[in-house]
Amino acid sequence: SSIVLGFAGGLLEPSPELAAMARARGLLALGALALSACVLLHSGGIVAKVPAPAQVSTSEKAAAGIALLVITVIQTVMMLLPGLTVALGISALYSRRDRLSAKMRGGLAVLLVLGVIAVVFGSSVVAGGRAMEQQQPRTGGAAERGAVLEQPHSGEEVLMTDGSFRRLADPSRADGTLDEDWRQKLAHELVTAIAKGTEQVVVMFTRQGCPWCDKQLPVFQDAIRRRAATAGAAAATAATAFVGGGGGPAGMLGAPLRVFVLDAEEFPSLVRQFGVDGFPTSLIFGRPRVTPLLGRGYLDEESFDAACHEAAMAEPEPEEGAPPSNKRKGRRGLFR
Repeated sequence: SSIVLGFAGGLLEPSPELAAMARARGLLALGALALSACVLLHSGGIVAKVPAPAQVSTSEKAAAGIALLVITVIQTVMMLLPGLTVALGISALYSRRDRLSAKMRGGLAVLLVLGVIAVVFGSSVVAGGRAMEQQQPRTGGAAERGAVLEQPHSGEEVLMTDGSFRRLADPSRADGTLDEDWRQKLAHELVTAIAKGTEQVVVMFTRQGCPWCDKQLPVFQDAIRRRAATAGAAAATAATAFVGGGGGPAGMLGAPLRVFVLDAEEFPSLVRQFGVDGFPTSLIFGRPRVTPLLGRGYLDEESFDAACHEAAMAEPEPEEGAPPSNKRKGRRGLFR
């Protein structure tokens, strides 16, 4: 900056009248520069980008405020220093424009044009940066609240109104939002559906990269559509009959079908509990207190319908204190 000012001031020795005019114009230039700097500070968000002090003690707030002030001053000086140097140099040259040569006047015009280009380009860059910041997802607050950012592989296959399927890791939230305890919520929804007995529940254990798992899922989805199409008023009647597990097997066959997909990496304890050693592995539930059928490997439509029928027709285990039933359980040749 001293080189620029020295070069500009040493061109010619100014007269007293020119010196007074130069000082007046310099003050006007500095005032305009200060006003524009205040506008840039407010619109550019320099102060807003510095983290605000948290809810802490008064002394810590004071220290944070001082640090904020120092950072703001440093950023302000760094932003204004190049522009201030150029503005003073141009002001000194402009005050002596009548005594400048043609080449110096051309150089002054070039400096003015470059200054305008720099201002326009800088404004466009700032505007583009703001647009990118607005487009970026603000996940910081969600992460602080414990929200899960990555969509899990497990969940319930839910039939939407348009006929498509959506896997909800938390079936109680139709918007798909999740918390860190989504596993507990999914397990609670699964256990509740089994205990109610108003729907037939199927659990499919899968793992990533399993081609037969990807092939199995459409079979279950088609079964969900068929059950949804045939349930209708019969589903309401069946739901009333099933409360407390008092319904018969025929009602279970017409009940809605709910399919829960559990990824092996997300539910390793259940994989060990049920002895799952291959994928896909399916659990088909019937009425409450009925031991689920275990299907290993891929099930086509016919095999799956037969398994659902067998699970629905199975007799529930007697309640505690009740005499054992003399009825024999049906064969489970499809499952081992």
